[in-house]
Amino acid sequence: MPLPPSFNTATAPTSTLSTAPGNGGAAQPRSGGSAGKKILLGVVIALVVVVGVLVALVATGTVHWFDGGASSPNTTSSGTATKQSGNQGSASKSKDKAKPAKTCDAAPDMTVSSIKSESDNLIVTILATSNCDDKNASTKFNDSATRLTLQDSDDNVVADAVFDFSGDNAKTISGDTGTKIKVSYASSQYYRPANEIGANPSDLSVKSVTGSDKGAGAAASSDSGVISGSNVTDDEAENNASKALDWQVEHDKDSAELFYSTYTAQLSSKRKGMEAEGKTWNYRDILAQFITMHNKNSNVLLIWSGDWPAYSSNSDKYYVILAGEGFDSTDEAWNWCKANNYGPNDCMPIDLQ
Repeated sequence: MPLPPSFNTATAPTSTLSTAPGNGGAAQPRSGGSAGKKILLGVVIALVVVVGVLVALVATGTVHWFDGGASSPNTTSSGTATKQSGNQGSASKSKDKAKPAKTCDAAPDMTVSSIKSESDNLIVTILATSNCDDKNASTKFNDSATRLTLQDSDDNVVADAVFDFSGDNAKTISGDTGTKIKVSYASSQYYRPANEIGANPSDLSVKSVTGSDKGAGAAASSDSGVISGSNVTDDEAENNASKALDWQVEHDKDSAELFYSTYTAQLSSKRKGMEAEGKTWNYRDILAQFITMHNKNSNVLLIWSGDWPAYSSNSDKYYVILAGEGFDSTDEAWNWCKANNYGPNDCMPIDLQ
């Protein structure tokens, strides 16, 4: 068979195998074939390294495989897109939480919710609501000397004290539901019997003044979330008590007229500056004594001696506390005094005619 034209027998390679005895008959590779195998081995190793790196990257989520079109993040092989979406949501929530709450400095609105008497103290629950222009904003109530004055519909002061709302007593006043605050007025800090103040709490208004001056005497400790007040200044407290005594005398006058024709018992008679029972009496002391007695017995009345004939012979005028109980005779009145543990200097029969 004729050979192809390109095949030249003159240049055909000859066998490189040697059969010389010194080589033991072993076939030796051609030098060109050895180099080719080395190159091929290097390529294989390189491919293995590349594949290994790619596998590692995919496993750690660094490389994502996508098809040619749009795909849902939930269908990625590594799930990393889903995680990133979740992380972005968390970051968004963190940013929302980090936003400062809206606040303003406007004084809150306050209304009286309820009033009750505990021992000689007046416990008042006040509903405070934010007065900010933005109804979603709140007010921080944290002043250390806030004066809370309760007034009736005629602007008569019925309770007055200074409260410390700093530290643990601080309140955040919201604009939607509001915040309830419980405060306690001592017997020298409210100016009417508790049952008369609490009869219509919604009729009372609350006046709030921050940075107020305090009078002598520290507030009692607060229990069960109730904040106790310090006295207002002495002059202000005396003025409040004087007006409250006059109000009470006028309020009780109609009830006292019942004792023109029957007996009752006189429990006390005091005037400002009087030395008695180891102290000099002022308006606050007189009013506090009346309120304490009235809180124990709601029939107790307050009169001004100058308004009644029974006291006309005495040039000095007094605030007189009456038991408000009616008796047919002086003996019956004396027996009542003894039964209620009053001594002869503290309780005596009287009619006002």
